[in-house]
Amino acid sequence: MSSKHDFQGQTTHWVMMLFLLFIGYEWLISGINKLLSGSFVNAFQNVVKSSLNAGSAYTVYNPILRHIVLPYSKLFGGLIETVEVVIGVLFILLTIIGFSKINAWIIRCGMAVALIAAFLSLNIFFYTKGSYFISTEKSFDGGVSINLLLFLFEGVIFVYFYSLHRVDRRQRLAPK
Repeated sequence: MSSKHDFQGQTTHWVMMLFLLFIGYEWLISGINKLLSGSFVNAFQNVVKSSLNAGSAYTVYNPILRHIVLPYSKLFGGLIETVEVVIGVLFILLTIIGFSKINAWIIRCGMAVALIAAFLSLNIFFYTKGSYFISTEKSFDGGVSINLLLFLFEGVIFVYFYSLHRVDRRQRLAPK
């Protein structure tokens, strides 16, 4: 019985590491594309303005875009391209390290990076007014926004690292 549980745990671990690698690669390439374009930071303000004028963001998100993001669009543009690269690098490093060993530091780092990535994915989803259900106005787009899927996957990654944290904590607190 123990070996079956260990096998399932190892399989889950390998699947999660592959998720990390895939999502890390997505974030890394997205951030590098923005950095290499050389125009993302300056163009970000125009994209936010266009989004507000065209109504392409969710209505509840418009005040955030108008009063927080737009006045500081250069700061947010620089943060977005930098944080995307950092998230990608950290997810890939977590994958490489996670294949060989998992310790409390790796677990905490995994939880933090997954949470930051999920926050960014959700904000991009709201900003782009991504579809999460049937949407006739986006009939030429895919069924579900990639940003929503990233948010959900990053949530699963956070839960995975949190469960490892709980197991690690229980083992450290257990009487020996």
